[in-house]
Amino acid sequence: MHLQRLIASWHILSDFCFSDLLLFVPIDDTAEDFVIIGQVRPSTSQTLYRTDMIGKEVDDEERPLVSRSFHLGEIIDGEHLVEPLREPVRVVCIPVRHDGVVIAVLSRLAPKMSSTRAGISRTIAVQPATAAPECRCFC
Repeated sequence: MHLQRLIASWHILSDFCFSDLLLFVPIDDTAEDFVIIGQVRPSTSQTLYRTDMIGKEVDDEERPLVSRSFHLGEIIDGEHLVEPLREPVRVVCIPVRHDGVVIAVLSRLAPKMSSTRAGISRTIAVQPATAAPECRCFC
């Protein structure tokens, strides 16, 4: 139920962050393998994944940031190589807790900022996060 409520309301997060969101849960108690149970694409920018990722199983070698976030219970920043693009993207992995226990990891994936000038909506969205580091929790 907790994860269903998250998925029901996360479209706005994807749009505000100009990012794809994936939700990973462990397949078993070892938490070495994960399955993607949720995916949302931003309507405010181009998606990184043209295919549906729901149901895809990954291990801790394929998604080390997801595994690390799950096991440490911490937000982990880094990069991940997205195969269709063949280039690294920015990743933020955020542990999802229920009753104090990590039950999933929400992964935010966004293209790296290029050297080209950002559009006006992107500039406005990035400025507040830079000005107020405490707001950096997600975007």
